[in-house]
Amino acid sequence: MASPAGIVSGLGAASALLQAPLGVGIFLTGIGIGISSDAEVRKSLAGVPWESTLRGAARAAGQMPLLAAFALVQASGAAQDMFTSLGLAAAGTVAFLSTLLALLDLDAERASRALSAIGAFGGALLVFAAWPSGTQLLCASALLRAAVGVQAASAVARALKIGAGPTTEVLADLDVISGLAPALAGVALIDNSMWGAGTITTLPMQPSIFVLALLALVALARAALGARVIGTELVFKLKVDGSTDKAWEPLRFAMCALVYLSMAAAFVRIALGTFRVEVSTSGFAIHWSEPLAAASVKLMALIFGIYAAELMVPALKSEAETTEEPDTADPPINGMEMPSSSTAHGLGFGEPLPAIHYFKALAAPASVLLLAMVAMRMSTENAASDDDESSFPLFSMLLGMPFKYGFSLAGAGVILQVLTLAVYMIGKGGEGCTEPPVDTTGTLMWQPHGGVAQKVASSVRFATLTLLAGGLILGCLGLGASTFILQGLVAAVAWYLKSSAEARQKANDVIAVGTSAMFSSVGEFLERRRLEQEAAAARRAAAVAKDLVAETASSKPAGGAGPGAKGVKGPSSKAGATSSEKKDGVKRRNR
Repeated sequence: MASPAGIVSGLGAASALLQAPLGVGIFLTGIGIGISSDAEVRKSLAGVPWESTLRGAARAAGQMPLLAAFALVQASGAAQDMFTSLGLAAAGTVAFLSTLLALLDLDAERASRALSAIGAFGGALLVFAAWPSGTQLLCASALLRAAVGVQAASAVARALKIGAGPTTEVLADLDVISGLAPALAGVALIDNSMWGAGTITTLPMQPSIFVLALLALVALARAALGARVIGTELVFKLKVDGSTDKAWEPLRFAMCALVYLSMAAAFVRIALGTFRVEVSTSGFAIHWSEPLAAASVKLMALIFGIYAAELMVPALKSEAETTEEPDTADPPINGMEMPSSSTAHGLGFGEPLPAIHYFKALAAPASVLLLAMVAMRMSTENAASDDDESSFPLFSMLLGMPFKYGFSLAGAGVILQVLTLAVYMIGKGGEGCTEPPVDTTGTLMWQPHGGVAQKVASSVRFATLTLLAGGLILGCLGLGASTFILQGLVAAVAWYLKSSAEARQKANDVIAVGTSAMFSSVGEFLERRRLEQEAAAARRAAAVAKDLVAETASSKPAGGAGPGAKGVKGPSSKAGATSSEKKDGVKRRNR
């Protein structure tokens, strides 16, 4: 079992690594909202090469989900050892610096080669880190180490400037399949949290081990026959001299079938631990255990469903239509790509592709969101003891609820993206349709016929973008407000330095107006507070004066005077009057 210090440090590393690609998604969502709502924004962005910059940043940040998944597995099932800490520090720092260089669009070859060497060293340390306990985490860790090893070998090739050849081709083929590692690590983490550490009897329900075997098969076929992988992660062919190898094809088919079957078994196992069904004479009811777990299961269903649909609608329909993607092909920009080339290279660039490619491009962020939900759930469980010791546990729970379930809102936005694209594809005739009109987030920009239909499409688009932007912001703040704000500031400064002089002037104007408005608001607030304090002091002084008058008045008798007062004859006054009369009589007799 992991120590508390190991859990905290592992969660911190995973949260920081996940916030970078999710932050790119937030930025893309903001651009998508601006482009669809403001013509001036569309005009100003038309001449700015922001798309290529974000593409390079997303490519540089592609390994962050893999490192985050490794950190979560280590934090959940193993003590935080020296190899894990040093490896995550080195590889994570390289990932952040590479993303920053991509944002600045700097052509620093020496710096890039040095970073590649450091990243390879960090990846090698992670391969030899401590192994977690439990069948689920053990299988996921084995696949993650294989993927990290592929990334480290690719970094060595870049550092040594090894050009295109057999070595880089093998690494590219392995990278395609190892792109499944982060998503399957998230599945293993959820399974472990639901059912606890598994035994060897749960091994057939672990898709990670079968994907690892598939990786070994591809490496062996490449070494023995020189075969190339043409296709995606699970729907591919082993090509030898341009034709499918008949001897290895049955083995490949059997291995891929085992991967699909284990995926289905893992989903059923997790779903049974997440909800229960009650059947009675009046009907049946489904009870979900916890909202975050329910959202995670829905994202898993989305990911597995798209992979199953890819099996039923293969991307490679015939050998004549099969073409290898060029090395310079750019992946689609959805802000949260998996660290592989499995998403549709042509989305937005080139010829129309089969429909399944567009759905996979939309489902790519779901894998990152799945890991983010796992990190959020682990951090919530880790902080539960602190909330129990707090004087206001209910207040703490209500205060953190929007941040806890932010990623659930973003997941709902991704599901809406997939559903609207499915409706569009069905209306246009499936995979034979032209490239769908989507914005930078992958949200459909559809203008159907009819006023009512247009209003519905517009409302769905607005709801999708709102869920994506709001959910990602709340979730990232929940993972760690300080690291998220720091990364945002660094990205903003990098974007500012890269912008043109005109764009910088506009940014300066916006900053000046915002700063002026902020300080004027602060001044108005302080002046209002001063006037309120003076009014309160005046009211207190008036109240004190009123109390003094009332106290003075209450100390007097009801007649308005005390004994001996003027106009009132008390005993002493009467005696004084009698003695005066006697003195007057004596004076008159003397006269």
